[in-house]
Amino acid sequence: MSRKLAQRPGIRPGFTLVELLVVITIIGILAALISVAASLAIVAAKNAAVKSDIDQIDAFLKSYSTEVGVPCFPDFQNQVALDQFTAKAFPRNVETGTGNKPLTLKLGVLLPNEVLAFWMMGFSKDPAHPFTGDGGPLTATWGKNKRYDFDANRLKQNTSSTLAALALFNNSNTTTKIYTYNPPSGLTVPYVYFASTTYGTTPAFNAATGKTTLASLPSYGSTGFGTARPYFAIDPTTFNAGITANPFANPTSFQIICAGIDADYGQAPLTTALVWPAGITYTQTDNDNITNFSKGTLGNEKP
Repeated sequence: MSRKLAQRPGIRPGFTLVELLVVITIIGILAALISVAASLAIVAAKNAAVKSDIDQIDAFLKSYSTEVGVPCFPDFQNQVALDQFTAKAFPRNVETGTGNKPLTLKLGVLLPNEVLAFWMMGFSKDPAHPFTGDGGPLTATWGKNKRYDFDANRLKQNTSSTLAALALFNNSNTTTKIYTYNPPSGLTVPYVYFASTTYGTTPAFNAATGKTTLASLPSYGSTGFGTARPYFAIDPTTFNAGITANPFANPTSFQIICAGIDADYGQAPLTTALVWPAGITYTQTDNDNITNFSKGTLGNEKP
């Protein structure tokens, strides 16, 4: 009788070195793709949060200015606009300042990064004492009657603006604190605000030279985060005395500008005009700026 020898099942060898390297490479590529996608998603989420925040502030300011009866809130660069606002917003104001003159807001004492917080903080409900009454900007309870439901954690006192605070009103006893307001998502460079009423029809037009002097326009900046200044719909340096159109982007309103994820407003020289949406004279750091007149980042709107 013959016996069949039992056959041992075949044993499959382990992964070869080449196979392991291929698997490791594939895993590395997938991890890199996931990391890039996650980073882009985080940036997109932050940009969306900032844009939503700007749009809400934009709606508040437009509603409030309509209520007062002014085109937009002044940016403290035009005394006529400040006086018009004070007269319309507080017609029953009886407060007086230095020289027993009616208490009013003063030209040029707030920087573009400080204006937005000032308008959001509100005034006293006492129509005769809007500045010195309870909740007014000349009291310790300022912000009690805030007109906009801002995030107090993003409101930052600007301790470097003590002198500006002392000159905010025509009142030598002013002790107002000055604040800035930061965007959401942990961004630390504040919003800036520019009003169309500052520019008229031909901003800073110099009849002697026949050119617009851009260096004289309001701006805000510092080492480390560039310089914020207004954006134009057309290049104002091409204007002459016969031009009547306002080249300001948002010509009947205002501009709110966020420095974006890179925390830099832009690096273009002050003597050049930033033209939106064409992107003329934009620097790389302008591209991720977010505004109330753009749909998203400025770079995404360039032709």
